[in-house]
Amino acid sequence: MRHPFFTVVVAAVLLLCIATAQLVIADKVPYKAFDPFPMLPTRPVPVLTQSQQATLNTLLSMVSNNWQGCIVTHNATLLSQYAEDYGHAVHHVPNAVFQPKNTADVSLLIKKVYKLNKNRPSTAPLPIRIVTRGAGGNVLGAAQVLEAKNVLSVLLDMSVMTSVSNVLTRSHSVWADAGSTWLQVLERTETVGMRPLVMPDYLGITVGGVESIGGWGGDSAVRGPCVDHIKQIEVVTSQGHIIVCSRHTHKHLFDAVRGGMGQFGVMTRVRLTLEHNEPHTRVYHMMSTSLDFVIGATKKVYKKLMKKKVQGQVLVDTMQTFVIPNQVPLIRVFALFGNQEILKEEVNRLAAHQQPFVYMIELTTRFSSESEALSMDQLIQKLGLQFDLVFALDMDTHSWDNRLEIGTIPALVQTGQWFKRHTWLNIFLTEQVVRNELESVLNNFNISNTGGGHIGLYPIRIDRVNRDTFVSIPNAGKVRRDEKWVYLLILGRDETTDTEAGFQQQLNGNRIIWNQFSTVQSSNHKLVTASVYPTNMVPNWGPADWRAHFGDKKWNQFKRAKQLFDPNYVFADTRSFGF
Repeated sequence: MRHPFFTVVVAAVLLLCIATAQLVIADKVPYKAFDPFPMLPTRPVPVLTQSQQATLNTLLSMVSNNWQGCIVTHNATLLSQYAEDYGHAVHHVPNAVFQPKNTADVSLLIKKVYKLNKNRPSTAPLPIRIVTRGAGGNVLGAAQVLEAKNVLSVLLDMSVMTSVSNVLTRSHSVWADAGSTWLQVLERTETVGMRPLVMPDYLGITVGGVESIGGWGGDSAVRGPCVDHIKQIEVVTSQGHIIVCSRHTHKHLFDAVRGGMGQFGVMTRVRLTLEHNEPHTRVYHMMSTSLDFVIGATKKVYKKLMKKKVQGQVLVDTMQTFVIPNQVPLIRVFALFGNQEILKEEVNRLAAHQQPFVYMIELTTRFSSESEALSMDQLIQKLGLQFDLVFALDMDTHSWDNRLEIGTIPALVQTGQWFKRHTWLNIFLTEQVVRNELESVLNNFNISNTGGGHIGLYPIRIDRVNRDTFVSIPNAGKVRRDEKWVYLLILGRDETTDTEAGFQQQLNGNRIIWNQFSTVQSSNHKLVTASVYPTNMVPNWGPADWRAHFGDKKWNQFKRAKQLFDPNYVFADTRSFGF
């Protein structure tokens, strides 16, 4: 999925580890947290209760002798870097951060925590909860420690494990550490002319973090989420066992950790499926004043350009749609890549319509020679549709894949918008809801209450999503037999007033939207009519919301999986499942 405001500063930092009697102290963290702040403010490290301190001391004494990585304790400046995420709304400073060198370290920590949780010796009177963190790309503290005093919560920083193997060209795959960013994976696979089948739009987030919540990008329209294109996963279970699982081996665990939000094991390495890459990308933008027309057009794009192969290849690789404020400067930014000189008549005519938003389809095709890619005129001719504005632009494929870090994020950092609180809501809706109800919701939005954040509406083919994982999308095909698509509505809002009132207003707005669509369930929650991509700010989110998100059948499967794979609750519930 597109996160045009996401980034992570991954610095090459030398870690100097100093051994002491019971712990290893890291001089520097390997990154400055998720955002490119010069240095985050130092926050006070919480004072542990006597029971918490005793439990931490016992854990450190059990781990330190064989720990190969680093452990951060006491240093408020360094620990404060982990009290941050993309949302900038939650700030929980950890007392201990474990930076593993390898899978063996992860296994060691989890084994000791499991043992202490199971036996509860007098020297460790409290249960321990492990929070796994990648790049901190969530928006409401899901990768931050718990503040409860009746447990000891410690953080496992997977961002330090960043190895990407040589590409296995025969099997079209590559092994990547869970802390690797998608950009690191892409740069390795590009050396042999390959790429992952599906990647998130922002490449600065980690492989493990994305696979734990699903992962959506432009290719997802007809390929589903990132988790559906994994060959194998190396998982450390809640007992510390290292298991390599796949569709053929340990399948139940394989399905559970994909989209499992870190509740059933720690992914340490992932074997991703690859395909042939092309050096060039052509981007097509097509705009209309009618949402209903755009929804119909996406279906025609699929039928005419994405489903049918010509000489063994589809004519279009990716498809996403966007909701754009109907203002000339924003139309030029989104549709024309900021070009101020071209298509003036068409832009002015579009903006003259008395409506708050216009709608854009974005398609791309990857190619080697120009003759392989349709021109804009050829594409429109094949569709047989008339849009209000069309534009195409060519660029090298790597620049397009990494467009957010190259272009969007630096601009947002410069304006200061990057550092605002990001009150995002990502919700999957059925086609019926999108056609009949979405515009009334959008009419309540404007630049002031979105903060200028983008609004995406990404079409997803239902039959391309594997239902064996814990990724949840609406059961649209069962609600209406003729519905074959769902739509991921991304309200990428920013809170620009810097006031508590403005922040709460946006949060309450998210709750109203979620309630409006999620409560249109069947009376016994058998059918899901709305679900979330789990990186959201919705106030008072809890088990009832997860039940609506999953539906009864999958929600019960999720709870049973917790009992099966983590009966001693080694992995922290940071998302309010009620465990």
